[in-house]
Amino acid sequence: MRVAFRVDSSNLIGAGHVTRCMTMATALRSYGWDVLFICRELVGNIIYKLTENSFKVIRLTLPENVVVGGTNAYDSWLAVSVERDAEETSQVIDKFQPDWVVVDHYRLDAQWEKKIRELCSFVMVIDDLANREHDCDILLDQNYFAENSQDRYQSLVPKHCRLLLGPQYALLGPEYPLFRRGMPQRTSEIRRILIYFGNSDLGNKTLLTLHALDVPELSVIAVDIVVGSGSSDLAKIKEFIVKRPNFTLYTDMSSLAALMIRADLMIGAGGATTWERLCLQLPAIVVPLAKNQEEFTKILTKQGLQFSFEDCPQTWSLRCREKITELISRPDLVRMCIHKMCIVDGYGVKRVTQMLSSGNIEKIVMRRARSSDVGVMFFWVNDKTARDQSFNTEFITFEQHMTWFTEKMNTRDCLMFIGEVYQGLPLGQVRFDYNDGTRDVTVSIFVDPCFRGLGVAKKLLSLAMEQFQQTSEFGSRLIAEIKTNNIASQKLFCSLGFRQIHPLREHANAFEYPLVSSLDRLKK
Repeated sequence: MRVAFRVDSSNLIGAGHVTRCMTMATALRSYGWDVLFICRELVGNIIYKLTENSFKVIRLTLPENVVVGGTNAYDSWLAVSVERDAEETSQVIDKFQPDWVVVDHYRLDAQWEKKIRELCSFVMVIDDLANREHDCDILLDQNYFAENSQDRYQSLVPKHCRLLLGPQYALLGPEYPLFRRGMPQRTSEIRRILIYFGNSDLGNKTLLTLHALDVPELSVIAVDIVVGSGSSDLAKIKEFIVKRPNFTLYTDMSSLAALMIRADLMIGAGGATTWERLCLQLPAIVVPLAKNQEEFTKILTKQGLQFSFEDCPQTWSLRCREKITELISRPDLVRMCIHKMCIVDGYGVKRVTQMLSSGNIEKIVMRRARSSDVGVMFFWVNDKTARDQSFNTEFITFEQHMTWFTEKMNTRDCLMFIGEVYQGLPLGQVRFDYNDGTRDVTVSIFVDPCFRGLGVAKKLLSLAMEQFQQTSEFGSRLIAEIKTNNIASQKLFCSLGFRQIHPLREHANAFEYPLVSSLDRLKK
């Protein structure tokens, strides 16, 4: 399989788009894919990082007459017209002949994608804005907008497009899920702070944050500062920290994971780093530095997943200091934030690359659900397909989900199984709920959207039923209630021996499966 990435970086764009594409490309290459990057040589680009990682790169030259401005805030990101970029990219793609083209660029839209898809089998778009139409087969937006997450692109993509929406698809490096599994439990005490506003720090917030920390009452806190070597404030930052032994400066870090693990609080912007720190459950004070960061920064703050304050240039350092001091004195706020930061498990890259590969999944391990599954199950229950096929179609808030999940985990009348593969990557869930009055057991199933259409549902349900009957001592029959329009699920249960019975509720079909009693199992 072959994949071409069309993505840029510059002083204006930053490094985040190239970084997340490189993370995805690394995973695909490990599966044997042939990878090519197509990047324009903009000022401040990080193309060298791609070549350092042995990726093939075709460089699109920067023209003498650069296109600047326009009606769109991102018009100047491309440096040429959309038509010219499509023509130059098409010439490269025509020679490379990829199966997939992945585009991660705020200036490119359906106009560009229609031209490109004539030369490849599939197009994938990585976006954050939901502000323009796309002609693609997969669209990924890793941001979180609560109940609005599932509807942002409904009128902007073709009907056949598969939407991967939410931070469960965040393209994080492999070190993040690895560190997440092995990290010690966080405390609410703040002893070390990590500062990172991006390599470019276009808002010059790093120096302002250092001034916020430069007071006697905060002098005992250790501080790690990360900036790019090209930062305009680098000399001033070095001068500022030279006499502060507990302030440490790092430049051009390839990963923040190690620094995040040892930090107790992070102060930074609301970009892609958001999902890295959520994966490692690191509380943060976040200030959006770009318009596309503003909405989900507000939502995450409102949800209690981070902290923020109003960005006022004249009083920025003072407001930042007040927020730091408040969190030091309110460990309950920090503790609650850590408790909620379970919505990113770090397996986004594995989910996305599996979908692109459409490979057969053979080895599935079933296990009992555990507390760490609450995050991924939160997104599963709010998946648009799940909500449409549920008898309760309303959005489930995190608080409602946490209450429900805790009750289910703490009762003997419910067994939840998680099917997983690839060193812990969860594929889906099968749940059994016991009804004490009828001795029936209601069974339900959910498959992660990335693994639908691969035969996973039947394997999960079959394995879960087998394990349920081996471990459970209650119930006389399994009952599945399915909406009448959900034909696929009805066929699934029938294929495993369920037979249709009289409906138990309106607009639903019911199916039963007799259970073997523990006595009968002993006789066998």
